[in-house]
Amino acid sequence: MVMAPLVASFAFVLLAASAGATNPGICVVTHCAKELFECEIDSVCRTWSSCTQKCSVSDTACQIRCGDLYKPTDDTAKHINAFSECLISDNHCVAQQNMTCPVPDYPKGSVDIADFTGTWYITRGLNPLYDCFDCQVHSFRLDDGAAKPLVGDLSYSVKVDMNCTEGSCHYLERQVHQSFAQDPSDDYHLLNHNNTVEEMHYADDWYVVAAKKIPITSCSIAAATTQFAVTPGRSSTRGRRASRRSQARTKKRSGRPL
Repeated sequence: MVMAPLVASFAFVLLAASAGATNPGICVVTHCAKELFECEIDSVCRTWSSCTQKCSVSDTACQIRCGDLYKPTDDTAKHINAFSECLISDNHCVAQQNMTCPVPDYPKGSVDIADFTGTWYITRGLNPLYDCFDCQVHSFRLDDGAAKPLVGDLSYSVKVDMNCTEGSCHYLERQVHQSFAQDPSDDYHLLNHNNTVEEMHYADDWYVVAAKKIPITSCSIAAATTQFAVTPGRSSTRGRRASRRSQARTKKRSGRPL
């Protein structure tokens, strides 16, 4: 599971008029002309924009795929980010949707936030738009002084040709970053709230639906690790992007002496 970037374009804005937006084209020209111009003269932003112009407003899968392929997760996407921020966060030319996903059934219990640290491999998922990237590896560490102390580097690989055969596939490497805090009243609930304007104020809620300690013996050292099944549910999304996602995670970490 990764959190995929917001996709927006001038064509998206114009088409949104038929979906109930109020003068979106005028809004763009009035408030975001500079950002639109800078996008169109930047090769990265222009390529992404050309892709999204082929998507209908309601075709979320098409928009997400354009973002996966043509919106890098580094600074080369700065003009895409600036245009999207102007369009949605700053001036609301396209309304941002807020959706509440159903909370999954999960047990109440106690778990140390340090148990989430280490390297996780995403082995399965239910949503093909968010969960089913190849080679998903999430690495978490603690920043004890931060408001959201569980800091994650989420790496994944985007397959360029979805119909390629094994051994001939080309991938684009991506990485995003998310930070979480434990719910003060529920250790099994992880919160990624209060994000910035640049991040479209998105919010993620992750729930631990199962957890148990498993003793492991390796190199004559007894150790224990923790396996979790985690269901992320997004309570507030960017733009038109919304989904309930669920996946199983297998955690590989350095063993601690028992």
